[in-house]
Amino acid sequence: MTRKFLELFYEVVEDRECQIIATTHDSNLLDLELLRQDEIWFVERQEDHSSKVFSLNRFKERFDKKIDKEYLLGRYGAIPVFDDKFGLEEIYEE
Repeated sequence: MTRKFLELFYEVVEDRECQIIATTHDSNLLDLELLRQDEIWFVERQEDHSSKVFSLNRFKERFDKKIDKEYLLGRYGAIPVFDDKFGLEEIYEE
């Protein structure tokens, strides 16, 4: 549904000066056919509990690259970290 919402938004505002700013944990939206590299931003929590924000654009990926899987494998950082104290297993192991 989120992907369809974005597609409809782009269709409606095609000839207008509009933007949308949203946050999500949906890695399925990490698709360069839907979003440009400069439109995808990551937030990575630092050890001091501050946040580091950076764009996918800094990685200079090919326009046809499938970035969702690369993200889940940790290539870009900013992946969720689950600690044993929460009783959760690693969910990103292949």
